[in-house]
Amino acid sequence: MNAMKTRFRACSEIVALIVALQPSLYSQEKPQLSAEIVVQTVPAAQQTLGITKLYNVLLVNKSGTPLFVNQCEYTDDTLQKQVVTPLAVQRWNRETKRWDTIVAHSPHYCTSGRFEQARPIRTPVAPGQKLTANGDFVGARDAFSFGDHARFVVFLRAPGDESDVAISPEFEIDEHRNKPKKPSQ
Repeated sequence: MNAMKTRFRACSEIVALIVALQPSLYSQEKPQLSAEIVVQTVPAAQQTLGITKLYNVLLVNKSGTPLFVNQCEYTDDTLQKQVVTPLAVQRWNRETKRWDTIVAHSPHYCTSGRFEQARPIRTPVAPGQKLTANGDFVGARDAFSFGDHARFVVFLRAPGDESDVAISPEFEIDEHRNKPKKPSQ
């Protein structure tokens, strides 16, 4: 009887271990979107924001299967359809050696109260395809200074859900409205 209990306990422990490891094994195999930074110069922004650089995020599917990104489609004031990808802008804090979130979409960012005719959508990204997520004029934000390092965290499911994100490479703020970019020599 004791031998049977010992075997049952051993089998139960093995099953529990397999069940516990399954999510971590799955997350290692789960294909991810990579995030790249694309800098766009917008001269018209100089007059309003004091800077010209718009940082966008390019999501790239390097896996062999289609992946989905949750977004919000809405109609703007000019009756044009727009799409917003939930993300956060973070600044590297040299003192704490951590990323501080400066601005982020809230979980309820896709409500009709904020946007006209807003609706959540799931956008497929096929293998090898790219999806641009509108970013930010980071250098215009007061929380940043010239020389700071920033990055984007794109929430692929919902804002604040860090279980499925794409994190951009960090980039240096080389243009800020309090200190313009140095002219080229």
